[in-house]
Amino acid sequence: MYRFFSCLTIINMFLFSELFAKSYNFTLTLEKDVSVYPAPEFSPSNLIKMEIGHIIMIISNSFKQVTLSNKTGNWLFIDAGYYNSGENTTIKGWVPSFYIAEKKDFKKVTKFGEYELEGWVGDYRFDYKFNKDGTVIDTLYKEGIYEATIKCNLYCKDKVLFVEVQYKGDDSFQIFYLNETGDLFLQEMPIKAKRIDVVPLLNTNNLFYSITGDNVNVRADASVDGKILTLLSKGARVKLIKRSDIELYIGDKKGHWAYIETGVIKGWVFDYYLKEEGN
Repeated sequence: MYRFFSCLTIINMFLFSELFAKSYNFTLTLEKDVSVYPAPEFSPSNLIKMEIGHIIMIISNSFKQVTLSNKTGNWLFIDAGYYNSGENTTIKGWVPSFYIAEKKDFKKVTKFGEYELEGWVGDYRFDYKFNKDGTVIDTLYKEGIYEATIKCNLYCKDKVLFVEVQYKGDDSFQIFYLNETGDLFLQEMPIKAKRIDVVPLLNTNNLFYSITGDNVNVRADASVDGKILTLLSKGARVKLIKRSDIELYIGDKKGHWAYIETGVIKGWVFDYYLKEEGN
């Protein structure tokens, strides 16, 4: 059972309840704004765009190959779970397989950041605590009254995550996603989690690196919203003190947040712009 509370998700639950009852399986979108096309080909028009972490149902596989940039897959015919305007039928169409994943494609998380996510939506109360070891503490409420606290596992595929909860013989799950800067959100609403730790860290042995870009920002926090402390020129030498173990994208650039020392100031840079000395 999907433990969520938006009207859209309630509709999805009704549509796919038989699937969940039989196999407790699901298929989710892995990117934001995933287009559903009327035919198995890219076109200027689409039937609808789906949010990241949205539940869909695969109807059939065309086995017609599709390639975009460095991604290759097949065109899949899906039920997007949205109702056509003014009709009692749902939108069905084609998406590339590399934009979606089934439950079996997700891997158990063993290292993560510390987050808190709690609040109310309507009469539904939620309370999640994410731990560094990848576990999640889910505090359960019934009609707003405390019922139980459950330690759950967290699973991840690309930027989409789900928490699997087993309580009194009922299997349920909740979907989350990470954005390009590592912020965690409850899917569909979305509601942003509060980051407790600064960032989970990898051992770095205090190695020296050089800056590979021009005017690289050094920030007070490991976030694109962090205050800019200074700018570093290409070739500047810095000492790496610690680094995040969460890989993320800023624009089209992939990397980690790294805490560095310039000799004058300490702060966070995106390690896409760091090159280890001697390499």
